Amino acid sequence: MHWILIVVFMKLKKIRAYDSLHCPRMSYLRATRYYLRDEAHYLGRKDVDPMKFDLIDVDPASDPKQNNGNDCGVCALTTASLVVYQRPVTFQPAEIQNARDQLQLVFLDFALHLQQQG
Repeated sequence: MHWILIVVFMKLKKIRAYDSLHCPRMSYLRATRYYLRDEAHYLGRKDVDPMKFDLIDVDPASDPKQNNGNDCGVCALTTASLVVYQRPVTFQPAEIQNARDQLQLVFLDFALHLQQQG
């Protein structure tokens, strides 16, 4: 299994793929566009036409790269965090362990929060 990240920028009308193994991803972008079209139809959103959204399949070399077969989930989650906070999506394979540690703390904090909620 391999994780990639698809980000839909609704206001900008763009769909962007991030893949730390730099695999072909145009089929994922198209599938996302069709999913959004079907969802808009289901919700009765005639003001949204995902078929007009730009599919952004940039040079894979611009995406952060993992150097093994284990870090794609960490890369996808780290990239998602950077996109949400509108920060540059740049990190090196050497930074993955630090990102893994930070994600672990986030998940542990969330688990503790759920425990306290009862």
